[in-house]
Amino acid sequence: MFGLFIALMALRNYGLQGLLVIPVIAALAIGISAIIWMKTEYTFGETEMHVAKRTLFAKDTRIQYSRLASVNINRGLFNRLTDTSTLLFNVNSSVNSVTAEAKLCLKIDKAEALREELSALIFHKEITVKEDMQVETLVKVSNAEIVMHGFLSQHTLRLLLGLSMLAYSILQLMYNDGSGVIMPLLLFFISEAVPVCRTILKYFNYRIYRVGDTVTVESGMITTYRSSFKVGKVNSVRIRQPLIARALGKATLEAEVVGIAGEDSIPLLCPLKPRSEVDSLLVRLLPEFDIPVEPIHEPRSAIIPTSLSAFVASLIAVLVMLCLFHFHESIVDATDVIVWAIAMVLVAIFIVVMLVRAVLLHRNRAIMLGEDILVMELGGYDTSREYFLYDKVQVAGTRAGPAARRRGLSRCKIGLISAVGSRSITSGVFDDTISSRVQEIVMDRIRDGRYDYRRYQRFAVWRNTPCRGPSGPRTPSDRCSG
Repeated sequence: MFGLFIALMALRNYGLQGLLVIPVIAALAIGISAIIWMKTEYTFGETEMHVAKRTLFAKDTRIQYSRLASVNINRGLFNRLTDTSTLLFNVNSSVNSVTAEAKLCLKIDKAEALREELSALIFHKEITVKEDMQVETLVKVSNAEIVMHGFLSQHTLRLLLGLSMLAYSILQLMYNDGSGVIMPLLLFFISEAVPVCRTILKYFNYRIYRVGDTVTVESGMITTYRSSFKVGKVNSVRIRQPLIARALGKATLEAEVVGIAGEDSIPLLCPLKPRSEVDSLLVRLLPEFDIPVEPIHEPRSAIIPTSLSAFVASLIAVLVMLCLFHFHESIVDATDVIVWAIAMVLVAIFIVVMLVRAVLLHRNRAIMLGEDILVMELGGYDTSREYFLYDKVQVAGTRAGPAARRRGLSRCKIGLISAVGSRSITSGVFDDTISSRVQEIVMDRIRDGRYDYRRYQRFAVWRNTPCRGPSGPRTPSDRCSG
Protein backbone atom coordinates (compact mmCIF):
# COMPACT_ATOMS: atom_id res chain seq x y z
CA MET A 1 0.00 0.00 0.00
CA PHE A 2 2.86 2.37 0.80
CA GLY A 3 4.44 1.63 -2.61
CA LEU A 4 1.13 2.30 -4.35
CA PHE A 5 0.81 5.62 -2.50
CA ILE A 6 4.32 6.65 -3.61
CA ALA A 7 3.53 5.69 -7.21
CA LEU A 8 0.31 7.73 -7.22
CA MET A 9 2.07 10.77 -5.75
CA ALA A 10 4.84 10.50 -8.36
CA LEU A 11 2.27 10.21 -11.15
CA ARG A 12 0.46 13.27 -9.86
CA ASN A 13 3.59 15.43 -9.50
CA TYR A 14 5.64 14.28 -12.51
CA GLY A 15 3.05 12.96 -14.97
CA LEU A 16 3.86 9.86 -17.02
CA GLN A 17 7.52 10.17 -16.11
CA GLY A 18 6.51 9.39 -12.56
CA LEU A 19 5.61 5.86 -13.69
CA LEU A 20 9.34 5.13 -13.80
CA VAL A 21 9.25 4.91 -10.01
CA ILE A 22 7.07 1.76 -10.19
CA PRO A 23 9.85 -0.67 -11.33
CA VAL A 24 12.17 0.90 -8.74
CA ILE A 25 9.64 0.25 -5.97
CA ALA A 26 8.98 -3.28 -7.26
CA ALA A 27 12.72 -4.10 -7.39
CA LEU A 28 13.20 -2.69 -3.88
CA ALA A 29 10.29 -4.75 -2.51
CA ILE A 30 11.57 -7.93 -4.19
CA GLY A 31 15.09 -7.31 -2.89
CA ILE A 32 13.90 -6.79 0.70
CA SER A 33 11.72 -9.92 0.51
CA ALA A 34 14.65 -11.95 -0.85
CA ILE A 35 16.92 -10.81 1.99
CA ILE A 36 14.27 -11.68 4.60
CA TRP A 37 13.76 -15.09 2.94
CA MET A 38 17.48 -15.91 2.99
CA LYS A 39 17.86 -14.76 6.60
CA THR A 40 14.91 -16.76 7.95
CA GLU A 41 15.13 -20.35 9.20
CA TYR A 42 12.39 -22.73 10.35
CA THR A 43 13.39 -25.52 12.73
CA PHE A 44 10.94 -28.29 13.62
CA GLY A 45 11.80 -30.01 16.89
CA GLU A 46 10.08 -32.73 18.85
CA THR A 47 7.73 -30.43 20.74
CA GLU A 48 8.03 -27.01 19.10
CA MET A 49 8.90 -25.08 15.97
CA HIS A 50 11.52 -22.33 16.01
CA VAL A 51 11.42 -19.39 13.58
CA ALA A 52 14.66 -17.40 13.53
CA LYS A 53 14.93 -14.16 11.53
CA ARG A 54 18.52 -12.89 11.31
CA THR A 55 17.67 -9.61 9.64
CA LEU A 56 18.46 -6.07 10.78
CA PHE A 57 15.77 -6.45 13.42
CA ALA A 58 16.42 -10.00 14.62
CA LYS A 59 13.48 -11.98 15.91
CA ASP A 60 13.19 -15.47 17.41
CA THR A 61 9.79 -17.12 17.72
CA ARG A 62 9.18 -20.47 19.40
CA ILE A 63 5.77 -22.03 18.94
CA GLN A 64 4.80 -25.10 20.95
CA TYR A 65 2.90 -27.63 18.86
CA SER A 66 0.42 -27.74 21.74
CA ARG A 67 -0.34 -24.07 21.03
CA LEU A 68 -1.02 -24.46 17.33
CA ALA A 69 -4.68 -24.09 16.49
CA SER A 70 -4.29 -24.95 12.81
CA VAL A 71 -1.89 -25.26 9.92
CA ASN A 72 -3.67 -23.90 6.85
CA ILE A 73 -2.67 -23.90 3.19
CA ASN A 74 -3.20 -20.99 0.80
CA ARG A 75 -2.32 -21.08 -2.89
CA GLY A 76 -2.37 -17.69 -4.57
CA LEU A 77 -1.45 -16.67 -8.10
CA PHE A 78 2.28 -16.52 -7.27
CA ASN A 79 2.06 -20.01 -5.71
CA ARG A 80 0.44 -21.40 -8.84
CA LEU A 81 3.11 -19.87 -11.08
CA THR A 82 5.93 -21.30 -8.94
CA ASP A 83 4.24 -24.64 -8.09
CA THR A 84 4.33 -23.88 -4.36
CA SER A 85 1.98 -23.62 -1.38
CA THR A 86 2.06 -21.26 1.60
CA LEU A 87 1.63 -22.77 5.05
CA LEU A 88 0.01 -20.56 7.69
CA PHE A 89 0.77 -21.47 11.31
CA ASN A 90 -1.96 -20.11 13.56
CA VAL A 91 -1.48 -20.06 17.31
CA ASN A 92 -4.11 -21.10 19.82
CA SER A 93 -5.15 -17.59 20.89
CA SER A 94 -6.79 -14.44 19.63
CA VAL A 95 -3.75 -12.23 20.29
CA ASN A 96 -2.47 -12.52 16.72
CA SER A 97 -5.78 -12.83 14.93
CA VAL A 98 -5.06 -10.52 12.00
CA THR A 99 -2.08 -12.42 10.58
CA ALA A 100 -0.69 -15.91 11.07
CA GLU A 101 2.10 -16.28 13.62
CA ALA A 102 4.37 -17.76 10.95
CA LYS A 103 4.27 -18.39 7.18
CA LEU A 104 6.34 -20.84 5.17
CA CYS A 105 6.35 -21.21 1.38
CA LEU A 106 7.38 -24.67 0.11
CA LYS A 107 6.96 -26.85 -2.93
CA ILE A 108 3.51 -28.44 -3.05
CA ASP A 109 4.60 -31.97 -2.08
CA LYS A 110 6.75 -30.77 0.83
CA ALA A 111 4.04 -28.40 2.08
CA GLU A 112 1.41 -31.14 1.97
CA ALA A 113 3.73 -33.59 3.76
CA LEU A 114 4.59 -31.13 6.51
CA ARG A 115 0.98 -30.08 6.99
CA GLU A 116 -0.09 -33.73 7.14
CA GLU A 117 2.41 -34.44 9.94
CA LEU A 118 1.48 -31.40 11.99
CA SER A 119 -2.25 -31.84 11.42
CA ALA A 120 -2.00 -35.45 12.60
CA LEU A 121 -0.52 -34.16 15.85
CA ILE A 122 -2.93 -31.26 16.25
CA PHE A 123 -6.15 -32.98 15.20
CA HIS A 124 -5.34 -36.65 15.93
CA LYS A 125 -6.25 -37.58 12.35
CA GLU A 126 -5.63 -41.17 11.35
CA ILE A 127 -6.14 -40.53 7.63
CA THR A 128 -3.83 -38.72 5.23
CA VAL A 129 -4.48 -35.32 3.68
CA LYS A 130 -5.24 -36.93 0.30
CA GLU A 131 -7.82 -39.22 1.92
CA ASP A 132 -9.12 -36.26 3.87
CA MET A 133 -9.72 -34.32 0.65
CA GLN A 134 -11.85 -37.17 -0.74
CA VAL A 135 -14.43 -36.88 2.05
CA GLU A 136 -17.79 -35.83 0.65
CA THR A 137 -18.95 -32.31 1.38
CA LEU A 138 -21.79 -31.95 3.87
CA VAL A 139 -23.55 -29.32 1.77
CA LYS A 140 -23.59 -28.99 -2.00
CA VAL A 141 -23.04 -25.37 -3.05
CA SER A 142 -23.07 -24.39 -6.71
CA ASN A 143 -20.95 -21.53 -8.00
CA ALA A 144 -24.17 -19.74 -9.00
CA GLU A 145 -25.15 -19.76 -5.33
CA ILE A 146 -21.72 -18.34 -4.48
CA VAL A 147 -22.39 -15.42 -6.84
CA MET A 148 -25.74 -14.81 -5.12
CA HIS A 149 -23.99 -15.07 -1.76
CA GLY A 150 -21.51 -12.38 -2.80
CA PHE A 151 -24.32 -9.90 -3.49
CA LEU A 152 -26.99 -10.75 -0.91
CA SER A 153 -25.01 -11.88 2.15
CA GLN A 154 -23.67 -8.41 2.94
CA HIS A 155 -25.34 -6.17 5.48
CA THR A 156 -28.34 -4.29 4.10
CA LEU A 157 -26.98 -0.84 5.01
CA ARG A 158 -23.74 -1.46 3.12
CA LEU A 159 -25.67 -2.79 0.12
CA LEU A 160 -27.93 0.30 0.08
CA LEU A 161 -24.97 2.66 0.38
CA GLY A 162 -23.20 0.99 -2.53
CA LEU A 163 -26.30 1.02 -4.72
CA SER A 164 -27.01 4.67 -3.85
CA MET A 165 -23.48 5.63 -4.96
CA LEU A 166 -24.04 3.77 -8.25
CA ALA A 167 -27.43 5.43 -8.80
CA TYR A 168 -25.97 8.87 -8.04
CA SER A 169 -23.17 8.25 -10.57
CA ILE A 170 -25.67 7.24 -13.26
CA LEU A 171 -27.75 10.37 -12.62
CA GLN A 172 -24.64 12.54 -12.85
CA LEU A 173 -23.81 10.98 -16.22
CA MET A 174 -27.35 11.46 -17.52
CA TYR A 175 -28.18 14.99 -16.32
CA ASN A 176 -24.92 16.72 -15.38
CA ASP A 177 -22.51 15.87 -18.21
CA GLY A 178 -20.56 13.47 -15.96
CA SER A 179 -19.10 16.13 -13.68
CA GLY A 180 -18.70 14.90 -10.11
CA VAL A 181 -19.06 11.24 -11.09
CA ILE A 182 -15.55 10.10 -10.16
CA MET A 183 -15.89 10.17 -6.36
CA PRO A 184 -19.23 8.29 -6.11
CA LEU A 185 -18.00 5.70 -8.61
CA LEU A 186 -14.81 5.26 -6.58
CA LEU A 187 -16.85 4.84 -3.39
CA PHE A 188 -19.07 2.30 -5.15
CA PHE A 189 -16.09 0.22 -6.26
CA ILE A 190 -14.44 0.38 -2.83
CA SER A 191 -17.54 -0.32 -0.75
CA GLU A 192 -19.46 -2.65 -3.07
CA ALA A 193 -17.79 -4.00 -6.21
CA VAL A 194 -14.43 -4.97 -4.70
CA PRO A 195 -15.84 -6.78 -1.60
CA VAL A 196 -18.40 -8.64 -3.73
CA CYS A 197 -15.81 -9.80 -6.29
CA ARG A 198 -13.42 -10.78 -3.51
CA THR A 199 -16.12 -12.85 -1.78
CA ILE A 200 -17.09 -14.62 -5.00
CA LEU A 201 -13.47 -15.45 -5.88
CA LYS A 202 -12.74 -16.65 -2.35
CA TYR A 203 -15.69 -19.04 -1.96
CA PHE A 204 -15.80 -20.50 -5.49
CA ASN A 205 -15.74 -24.33 -5.49
CA TYR A 206 -16.85 -24.37 -1.86
CA ARG A 207 -16.91 -27.57 0.20
CA ILE A 208 -16.98 -28.38 3.90
CA TYR A 209 -16.66 -31.65 5.78
CA ARG A 210 -15.98 -33.04 9.23
CA VAL A 211 -13.66 -35.91 10.22
CA GLY A 212 -13.91 -36.80 13.90
CA ASP A 213 -13.94 -33.52 15.78
CA THR A 214 -12.14 -31.58 13.04
CA VAL A 215 -13.96 -29.35 10.53
CA THR A 216 -12.28 -28.47 7.22
CA VAL A 217 -13.35 -25.72 4.80
CA GLU A 218 -12.00 -25.56 1.23
CA SER A 219 -12.71 -22.95 -1.44
CA GLY A 220 -11.16 -20.56 -3.93
CA MET A 221 -10.95 -19.83 -7.66
CA ILE A 222 -7.57 -18.13 -8.11
CA THR A 223 -6.28 -18.36 -4.54
CA THR A 224 -7.31 -21.63 -2.89
CA TYR A 225 -7.92 -21.85 0.84
CA ARG A 226 -7.96 -24.92 3.08
CA SER A 227 -8.59 -24.31 6.77
CA SER A 228 -9.14 -26.87 9.55
CA PHE A 229 -10.14 -26.30 13.15
CA LYS A 230 -11.23 -28.32 16.17
CA VAL A 231 -14.85 -28.18 17.25
CA GLY A 232 -13.61 -27.50 20.78
CA LYS A 233 -12.20 -24.17 19.59
CA VAL A 234 -15.54 -22.88 18.29
CA ASN A 235 -16.68 -20.02 20.51
CA SER A 236 -19.98 -19.36 18.82
CA VAL A 237 -22.05 -20.23 15.76
CA ARG A 238 -24.17 -17.67 13.94
CA ILE A 239 -27.08 -18.04 11.51
CA ARG A 240 -27.29 -14.68 9.76
CA GLN A 241 -30.09 -13.35 7.53
CA PRO A 242 -29.78 -9.94 5.83
CA LEU A 243 -33.07 -8.33 4.83
CA ILE A 244 -33.22 -9.37 1.16
CA ALA A 245 -31.90 -12.86 1.92
CA ARG A 246 -34.52 -13.27 4.65
CA ALA A 247 -37.25 -12.21 2.21
CA LEU A 248 -36.02 -15.02 -0.07
CA GLY A 249 -35.95 -17.49 2.83
CA LYS A 250 -32.15 -17.82 2.79
CA ALA A 251 -29.43 -17.60 5.43
CA THR A 252 -25.70 -18.07 6.00
CA LEU A 253 -23.90 -20.08 8.69
CA GLU A 254 -20.74 -18.68 10.32
CA ALA A 255 -18.52 -19.60 13.26
CA GLU A 256 -16.06 -17.76 15.47
CA VAL A 257 -12.98 -19.90 16.07
CA VAL A 258 -10.15 -18.92 18.40
CA GLY A 259 -6.78 -19.36 16.73
CA ILE A 260 -7.89 -19.02 13.10
CA ALA A 261 -5.98 -16.04 11.77
CA GLY A 262 -6.34 -13.68 8.85
CA GLU A 263 -9.28 -13.68 6.47
CA ASP A 264 -10.72 -16.88 7.92
CA SER A 265 -10.98 -15.54 11.48
CA ILE A 266 -14.73 -16.07 11.08
CA PRO A 267 -15.01 -19.20 8.89
CA LEU A 268 -18.02 -19.44 6.61
CA LEU A 269 -19.64 -22.81 7.29
CA CYS A 270 -22.38 -22.40 4.70
CA PRO A 271 -22.87 -19.75 1.99
CA LEU A 272 -26.31 -18.36 1.28
CA LYS A 273 -28.74 -21.32 1.20
CA PRO A 274 -32.39 -21.91 2.14
CA ARG A 275 -32.89 -21.58 5.90
CA SER A 276 -34.07 -25.19 6.22
CA GLU A 277 -30.82 -26.45 4.67
CA VAL A 278 -28.74 -24.23 6.97
CA ASP A 279 -30.57 -25.55 10.05
CA SER A 280 -30.07 -29.12 8.85
CA LEU A 281 -26.36 -28.52 8.22
CA LEU A 282 -25.88 -27.09 11.71
CA VAL A 283 -27.29 -30.26 13.28
CA ARG A 284 -25.14 -32.54 11.09
CA LEU A 285 -21.94 -30.48 11.21
CA LEU A 286 -21.99 -29.24 14.80
CA PRO A 287 -24.46 -31.33 16.81
CA GLU A 288 -22.76 -29.94 19.94
CA PHE A 289 -24.68 -26.70 19.29
CA ASP A 290 -28.09 -28.29 18.81
CA ILE A 291 -30.58 -27.03 21.40
CA PRO A 292 -34.13 -28.48 21.69
CA VAL A 293 -35.54 -25.52 23.64
CA GLU A 294 -38.36 -23.17 22.69
CA PRO A 295 -37.36 -19.50 22.37
CA ILE A 296 -38.49 -16.92 24.94
CA HIS A 297 -39.56 -13.71 23.20
CA GLU A 298 -39.59 -10.20 24.61
CA PRO A 299 -42.68 -9.48 26.77
CA ARG A 300 -45.15 -6.82 25.69
CA SER A 301 -43.92 -4.53 28.47
CA ALA A 302 -40.55 -4.37 26.67
CA ILE A 303 -41.93 -2.46 23.67
CA ILE A 304 -41.30 0.93 25.32
CA PRO A 305 -37.63 0.30 26.31
CA THR A 306 -37.03 -1.29 22.91
CA SER A 307 -38.58 1.65 21.02
CA LEU A 308 -37.00 4.39 23.12
CA SER A 309 -33.93 4.84 20.90
CA ALA A 310 -36.15 5.05 17.79
CA PHE A 311 -38.31 7.76 19.39
CA VAL A 312 -35.23 9.74 20.46
CA ALA A 313 -33.65 9.53 16.98
CA SER A 314 -36.94 10.58 15.34
CA LEU A 315 -37.33 13.51 17.74
CA ILE A 316 -33.78 14.70 17.01
CA ALA A 317 -34.42 14.53 13.26
CA VAL A 318 -37.61 16.62 13.62
CA LEU A 319 -35.89 19.20 15.86
CA VAL A 320 -32.99 19.57 13.43
CA MET A 321 -35.47 20.06 10.59
CA LEU A 322 -37.41 22.71 12.55
CA CYS A 323 -34.21 24.55 13.52
CA LEU A 324 -33.02 24.69 9.91
CA PHE A 325 -36.44 25.92 8.79
CA HIS A 326 -36.54 28.56 11.54
CA PHE A 327 -33.11 30.04 10.83
CA HIS A 328 -33.39 29.81 7.04
CA GLU A 329 -34.34 32.83 5.02
CA SER A 330 -37.87 33.05 3.69
CA ILE A 331 -38.88 30.93 0.73
CA VAL A 332 -38.60 33.00 -2.42
CA ASP A 333 -39.05 30.66 -5.38
CA ALA A 334 -40.19 27.19 -6.42
CA THR A 335 -36.68 25.73 -6.01
CA ASP A 336 -36.76 26.42 -2.27
CA VAL A 337 -40.17 24.77 -2.04
CA ILE A 338 -38.90 21.64 -3.78
CA VAL A 339 -35.77 21.47 -1.57
CA TRP A 340 -37.77 21.76 1.65
CA ALA A 341 -40.36 19.29 0.41
CA ILE A 342 -37.62 16.74 -0.35
CA ALA A 343 -36.06 17.36 3.08
CA MET A 344 -39.39 16.79 4.85
CA VAL A 345 -39.99 13.60 2.85
CA LEU A 346 -36.54 12.31 3.82
CA VAL A 347 -37.18 13.06 7.50
CA ALA A 348 -40.55 11.30 7.28
CA ILE A 349 -38.91 8.26 5.66
CA PHE A 350 -36.25 8.22 8.38
CA ILE A 351 -38.91 8.28 11.11
CA VAL A 352 -40.85 5.44 9.48
CA VAL A 353 -37.69 3.37 9.05
CA MET A 354 -36.74 3.84 12.71
CA LEU A 355 -40.23 3.02 14.02
CA VAL A 356 -40.51 -0.08 11.83
CA ARG A 357 -37.07 -1.15 13.03
CA ALA A 358 -38.24 -0.81 16.64
CA VAL A 359 -41.23 -3.05 15.94
CA LEU A 360 -39.03 -5.61 14.20
CA LEU A 361 -36.51 -5.57 17.05
CA HIS A 362 -39.27 -6.31 19.54
CA ARG A 363 -40.69 -9.09 17.39
CA ASN A 364 -37.38 -10.75 16.46
CA ARG A 365 -35.51 -10.71 19.75
CA ALA A 366 -35.55 -13.94 21.74
CA ILE A 367 -33.39 -15.99 24.07
CA MET A 368 -33.01 -19.73 24.69
CA LEU A 369 -31.40 -21.19 27.81
CA GLY A 370 -30.31 -24.77 27.23
CA GLU A 371 -28.31 -27.08 29.46
CA ASP A 372 -24.97 -26.31 27.75
CA ILE A 373 -25.92 -23.74 25.11
CA LEU A 374 -27.18 -20.17 25.21
CA VAL A 375 -28.92 -18.82 22.10
CA MET A 376 -29.71 -15.17 21.36
CA GLU A 377 -31.86 -13.97 18.47
CA LEU A 378 -31.13 -10.37 17.55
CA GLY A 379 -31.69 -7.81 14.83
CA GLY A 380 -34.31 -5.66 13.20
CA TYR A 381 -34.02 -5.61 9.42
CA ASP A 382 -30.98 -7.92 9.42
CA THR A 383 -31.41 -10.77 11.90
CA SER A 384 -29.10 -13.32 13.43
CA ARG A 385 -29.37 -16.31 15.73
CA GLU A 386 -26.15 -16.86 17.69
CA TYR A 387 -25.25 -19.98 19.69
CA PHE A 388 -22.82 -19.73 22.64
CA LEU A 389 -21.32 -22.37 24.92
CA TYR A 390 -21.71 -21.38 28.56
CA ASP A 391 -18.14 -22.57 29.15
CA LYS A 392 -16.83 -19.99 26.65
CA VAL A 393 -18.50 -17.05 28.42
CA GLN A 394 -15.88 -14.90 30.18
CA VAL A 395 -18.20 -12.29 31.72
CA ALA A 396 -21.95 -12.36 32.29
CA GLY A 397 -24.15 -9.65 33.77
CA THR A 398 -27.29 -7.57 33.34
CA ARG A 399 -27.95 -3.95 32.43
CA ALA A 400 -31.12 -1.88 32.51
CA GLY A 401 -32.09 1.71 31.72
CA PRO A 402 -34.66 3.71 33.68
CA ALA A 403 -37.58 2.65 31.45
CA ALA A 404 -36.70 -1.06 31.68
CA ARG A 405 -35.84 -0.98 35.39
CA ARG A 406 -39.24 0.45 36.33
CA ARG A 407 -40.91 -2.52 34.63
CA GLY A 408 -38.68 -5.18 36.18
CA LEU A 409 -36.84 -5.75 32.90
CA SER A 410 -33.18 -5.88 31.93
CA ARG A 411 -30.79 -6.98 29.21
CA CYS A 412 -28.35 -9.87 29.46
CA LYS A 413 -24.79 -8.91 28.48
CA ILE A 414 -22.08 -11.53 27.99
CA GLY A 415 -18.43 -11.16 27.05
CA LEU A 416 -16.14 -13.73 25.52
CA ILE A 417 -12.75 -13.96 23.86
CA SER A 418 -13.53 -14.12 20.16
CA ALA A 419 -11.45 -14.75 17.06
CA VAL A 420 -10.78 -11.02 16.70
CA GLY A 421 -10.26 -10.05 20.33
CA SER A 422 -12.73 -9.49 23.13
CA ARG A 423 -16.39 -9.29 22.17
CA SER A 424 -19.58 -8.47 24.04
CA ILE A 425 -23.16 -9.30 23.06
CA THR A 426 -26.29 -7.78 24.56
CA SER A 427 -29.65 -9.52 24.38
CA GLY A 428 -33.10 -8.04 24.07
CA VAL A 429 -35.16 -6.80 27.02
CA PHE A 430 -36.47 -9.61 29.21
CA ASP A 431 -37.69 -10.20 32.75
CA ASP A 432 -34.94 -9.79 35.37
CA THR A 433 -35.14 -13.46 36.33
CA ILE A 434 -34.38 -14.53 32.75
CA SER A 435 -31.57 -12.03 32.16
CA SER A 436 -29.79 -12.92 35.41
CA ARG A 437 -30.23 -16.65 34.79
CA VAL A 438 -27.25 -16.74 32.42
CA GLN A 439 -24.89 -15.50 35.11
CA GLU A 440 -26.28 -18.06 37.56
CA ILE A 441 -25.85 -20.93 35.07
CA VAL A 442 -22.23 -20.01 34.36
CA MET A 443 -21.39 -19.91 38.08
CA ASP A 444 -23.33 -23.12 38.79
CA ARG A 445 -21.35 -24.97 36.12
CA ILE A 446 -18.11 -23.91 37.79
CA ARG A 447 -19.31 -24.87 41.28
CA ASP A 448 -20.74 -28.31 40.49
CA GLY A 449 -17.91 -29.35 38.11
CA ARG A 450 -19.82 -29.39 34.82
CA TYR A 451 -17.31 -26.88 33.47
CA ASP A 452 -14.17 -28.83 32.61
CA TYR A 453 -11.30 -26.90 31.01
CA ARG A 454 -9.66 -30.18 29.94
CA ARG A 455 -12.25 -30.55 27.18
CA TYR A 456 -10.51 -27.67 25.39
CA GLN A 457 -6.95 -28.94 25.84
CA ARG A 458 -6.31 -31.33 23.01
CA PHE A 459 -2.66 -32.32 23.23
CA ALA A 460 -2.14 -34.38 26.39
CA VAL A 461 -2.17 -37.60 24.36
CA TRP A 462 0.70 -36.78 22.02
CA ARG A 463 2.72 -34.16 23.89
CA ASN A 464 5.64 -36.56 24.42
CA THR A 465 5.36 -38.16 20.97
CA PRO A 466 8.21 -37.25 18.58
CA CYS A 467 7.28 -35.26 15.50
CA ARG A 468 7.94 -37.26 12.35
CA GLY A 469 9.07 -35.86 9.04
CA PRO A 470 8.60 -37.23 5.51
CA SER A 471 11.62 -39.53 5.93
CA GLY A 472 11.48 -40.17 9.67
CA PRO A 473 11.50 -38.31 13.00
CA ARG A 474 12.37 -34.63 12.90
CA THR A 475 15.06 -33.29 15.20
CA PRO A 476 16.03 -29.75 16.12
CA SER A 477 18.69 -29.90 13.41
CA ASP A 478 16.08 -30.25 10.65
CA ARG A 479 15.72 -26.85 9.02
CA CYS A 480 13.64 -25.29 6.27
CA SER A 481 14.73 -21.99 4.76
CA GLY A 482 12.07 -19.33 4.94
